[in-house]
Amino acid sequence: MKLMSKTCIGIVLGTVSTTPLLAGGFQIFERNTSDLGRAYAGGAAIAEDASTIATNPAGLVRMRSPEFNLSLSTVLAEFQVETKSAGVNIPGLGLQKSQGLTTDDAAPDGIPTIPAVYASFPINNRVVVGLGAFSNFSTASDYEYDFSANLLALESEITTININPSLGYRINREWSVGFGVNAVLAEATLSSANPAVGPLTDEDTGAFLINPATGQVIQGPTGGFVGFSEIKGNDFAYGWNAGVMYQASRNFRVGLSYRSEVDLELDGTIKFIDTPNVDAFTDLNGRAPLTLPEIAQASVYWKPTDSLGLAADVSFTGWRSFQKLEVIADDGRLISEVPEEWTDSYRYAIGMDYTFDRSWKAKAGLSYDESPIPDERRTLRIPTNDLTWASLGVTYRPIRELIIDFGYARIFMEDTEINDERIFVGQSFVGEANTVVSANIDVLSLQATYRI
Repeated sequence: MKLMSKTCIGIVLGTVSTTPLLAGGFQIFERNTSDLGRAYAGGAAIAEDASTIATNPAGLVRMRSPEFNLSLSTVLAEFQVETKSAGVNIPGLGLQKSQGLTTDDAAPDGIPTIPAVYASFPINNRVVVGLGAFSNFSTASDYEYDFSANLLALESEITTININPSLGYRINREWSVGFGVNAVLAEATLSSANPAVGPLTDEDTGAFLINPATGQVIQGPTGGFVGFSEIKGNDFAYGWNAGVMYQASRNFRVGLSYRSEVDLELDGTIKFIDTPNVDAFTDLNGRAPLTLPEIAQASVYWKPTDSLGLAADVSFTGWRSFQKLEVIADDGRLISEVPEEWTDSYRYAIGMDYTFDRSWKAKAGLSYDESPIPDERRTLRIPTNDLTWASLGVTYRPIRELIIDFGYARIFMEDTEINDERIFVGQSFVGEANTVVSANIDVLSLQATYRI
């Protein structure tokens, strides 16, 4: 029973320590549809509509009349995870293999929809105010209860909502600046199975392992599971963003924008579900400091002709802020400290648009999105690698006041091997899984803009 108690404590700590991982490595760009067609190239310089609040508030000065904007994006994703081996590795005794599904789809059930809402209001010919509600960081993965690697991950979900009041100010014909305040709500849910304890078997023969000193079957973590643990946490915090735009000529613009880090502290309770009613499975309260990284963007937009527009973009995300993870109990005790060592990442994009007439415009774009997660730190909770985007879009203006945008992107990711590992605090054994992940990802987006 002593081993069971330490094992359960290890699972508690492991579950808590994974919570902030969902705040890194899952930046999303589906904040509007009008930029999706160009693979979000030029977002800080184009400022087609009020959704510029999310990329560069200085672009608000291009809004000549009050405007309302609603965007809905749907991500159709399949993450096929094939398990080569999974279980609990005990020094000197080998791998105690887990049983269950060896192939699973990490994507949650249903079709996730990412909404974004914007509004802008010109005060005069120099000042425009705006308000946006969107997300910069969100993700979800969900495995079957009997997945063979369920000791490492079951459900992982995080949602952030960013409320962003903004102001754009025109200094002169060439220069404009913008500033915004960000109120960020973050919610997270994570779960994983608890390791079961019982008689151990030989990895090769399947025979019971016998202690030569006592002649008894050796007891320990079998690779099986007993119930699961779940943590839910949330917090609310503030940040800021700013931008500048330079209009060199009627057909050439440059934009720079910056979005600050946001410091959160997720408070939550770990609950044990479908477990024996013993002290080892007692709910635990804790908190985990978490920093959403800074984002910087540089964009160029050039129209060599009245019909053709060309865009380029480099985005930077400061994931270096996620070097370690601390989990602190309610009484102030440091429960665990896990090194993460994530790195800064860049996203490169090019795009174009072609205007046929006042009613129709076509768009296309390509981008390359680096993953900030070192190969040795990649887990089943966030099983993504570098991503390549290919996008198309159409803008249709049936009447002067209404603009409809449609965008589509195909996202490519090479098959990725993941060697995930879970350390159980106070124990010499570890949970491990060797898997290969393949992905098919499509993004569909629709936006309506109404100008008064």
